Amino acid sequence: MIRLTIAGEPSAQTRPRAQRRGQGIHIHDTQDTVEARAYARRQVENQWGNRRPLEGMLKISVVAIFACPKSHERKREPPALRFKPNGKDIDNIAKFYMDVLNGLVYGDDSQVCSLKAAKFYAAQGDRPMTVIEVRRIKAAE
Repeated sequence: MIRLTIAGEPSAQTRPRAQRRGQGIHIHDTQDTVEARAYARRQVENQWGNRRPLEGMLKISVVAIFACPKSHERKREPPALRFKPNGKDIDNIAKFYMDVLNGLVYGDDSQVCSLKAAKFYAAQGDRPMTVIEVRRIKAAE
């Protein structure tokens, strides 16, 4: 099992934007998405090193941990890690991080046969992050 941790508020894939250019249309990601993807990719590259991309079938787990809102903080009995029911869509968070890993940790995202994703609020005082676990799947599983 490979465990990668990306510090900072989790990101999500946004809808591409379209601009008219002369007779055609140019489709692109937002600047925020491009910058967030570059930041996440640098963190993964630092942890992954010079290893070759994994081959074969893979199982991926993406856990997005968002900062605890100030309105949820308590002096007595601070809240623990808990599910986050609103905000960025979980499928867009998973897609964003799968794109970050594509070509680096694995050759192509078509290798991913199983995907598990969850989003939480961090416990009071903990920092936001995204934790990704990648496992090889044996043919018999």
